[in-house]
Amino acid sequence: MAGERELGRQLGDKREGRTGARGGPKKKLRKEQGIVVVIGLANGHLFFYSGTMDKRILIADDEGINRLFVKTVLLQDGWTVAEAVNGREAVDLARKEDFDIILLDIKMPVMDGREAVRRIRQLKQYSRGTSLTPILGLTAYSDDIIYRELEEDGMDGLIVKPVTEKSLLSQLDSFLSK
Repeated sequence: MAGERELGRQLGDKREGRTGARGGPKKKLRKEQGIVVVIGLANGHLFFYSGTMDKRILIADDEGINRLFVKTVLLQDGWTVAEAVNGREAVDLARKEDFDIILLDIKMPVMDGREAVRRIRQLKQYSRGTSLTPILGLTAYSDDIIYRELEEDGMDGLIVKPVTEKSLLSQLDSFLSK
């Protein structure tokens, strides 16, 4: 919430187009200086999209500090960022939106990244063979066995934690240029 308030202050806290029934999904749209931020509430969890609408990425990680770091790096690089705190939210967002790339933490509550990637790959727009959308795992484990298992689940690659700005951007660039 504090990050939202700070972002709101930076954008002049201009609010437009509030929608939603009492107790149902609500959205606030803010637009200033070419940046769009959509904040919403779904399934009791706050989510928001932010960025410049160039490259779209979905980040799913239950650790807020990890999401904040990745989001900050990517926003500075011109990405539009959608966030999820577990695999189920990631699957729901992937069902509704098209992303250029998806990052899934492997260990999350509710639904882990392995189950999430299997379900996302079952969606028409993300199925292997028809989709050019890379799905990358975020994990602290980097051995070959884990990598092969994740590849069998539908992951295209792995970003090993702790993530640095340089490693994140170079990995994303390499997958998008394929």
